[in-house]
Amino acid sequence: MKTLMIALLFITLFMHSLPAQQAYYCIYVPVNKAGKMMDDSTSFLSDDGIITRNVLITDNHYSFFYSFEDNTPQYEKRSLEPQNHEPVVQQEYDSAGGHYIHMRLPVPVFKRIDTEAIVYKDLHNQRLFFEYSNIIYVPRAKLYTDTLFPMRWTLIPGEQKMFDSLHCLKATTFFRNREITVWYCPDIPISDGPWKLGGLPGLIVSWEDPSMPGLMLKQIKPIHFPDSIRRQIALLSKKQIPGYDVFRKDVDRAANKERIYLQQAHDNCVSCKGSDGKNRTKASVHARLKYENIAYDFEL
Repeated sequence: MKTLMIALLFITLFMHSLPAQQAYYCIYVPVNKAGKMMDDSTSFLSDDGIITRNVLITDNHYSFFYSFEDNTPQYEKRSLEPQNHEPVVQQEYDSAGGHYIHMRLPVPVFKRIDTEAIVYKDLHNQRLFFEYSNIIYVPRAKLYTDTLFPMRWTLIPGEQKMFDSLHCLKATTFFRNREITVWYCPDIPISDGPWKLGGLPGLIVSWEDPSMPGLMLKQIKPIHFPDSIRRQIALLSKKQIPGYDVFRKDVDRAANKERIYLQQAHDNCVSCKGSDGKNRTKASVHARLKYENIAYDFEL
């Protein structure tokens, strides 16, 4: 009982101290994904062997979010298995028989260790900068700007939920072609959240998304906002950086370039051709930028 009272007292003091703090260090973990926090107290190791770090550093003036992924444990586990691949189905058209033959082909598991997304927010000047680092369709290390908090939130009356000691309310919005549901905490007076989300009267604690694994706040602590990030955001705010429309054009252009490359490889595939020299196989490529919910489906 004494231990419980001490814990409740600490939580109460922490909650009352939040408005006076300048910034918060927030660690998010995937929603509804089994796993555990690692020894660094920042990384999350899922049961399927994926290490992720999702960190938001924010106050009412500046914000910095990054998402990192490392599949080394999954890769090493697969390397010890007899066949280091994931089976996929490919259709081959038999012109003589006039029907499709379904084959299971190996696809190697590649090691991925990279930052997925970085988002800077300048709440004072109403600007947002973002970058995707490990997506084939996005030019590497190229920043773009986006509208800060363009989403229109619908506050759901009567919907409440507790996340540990945080009392949260529900809100929904339709953003980037899908409905997003969040739970925000009015007791944490920061109008911000992970990725590009924000604009609510409280910090976003949980993000539920049908198009990708959502995120849930695991840890939060008051800190002083890092001067290095503050200077970086101030520097970016003075630069001319291409907007979201340019980002979409760059992505589409890069995706089309990849489609042409794959089409040429498919057309030049000797083993794919029949005795008449015609290509017997039907191939397709499906890819999606999970954060932006941009999908590409190519028939080769």
